[in-house]
Amino acid sequence: MSQISRKLGFNVRRTRLKKGFTQKELCRKLKVDVSYFSNLENGRKNPTLATMDKIARIRQIAPNLDYILTDMPFDEIGRLQARELD
Repeated sequence: MSQISRKLGFNVRRTRLKKGFTQKELCRKLKVDVSYFSNLENGRKNPTLATMDKIARIRQIAPNLDYILTDMPFDEIGRLQARELD
């Protein structure tokens, strides 16, 4: 799993949770499979450009792709993930 995949997945998950959506609810809006989306959030799958566009277009989730692809340092993402699991 690459750093960019993990970073992207983390940011998508963080945004989804911040907005109060379950994976199932968001997948219904995006018209994607829940298992695919789970793998995306965990950095095991890379989204297609079409899926990225869908995520960015749902303004409730993210205002644009720049927000999703934040340049937050990777080690900071690891610390945030560890805190979320506590």
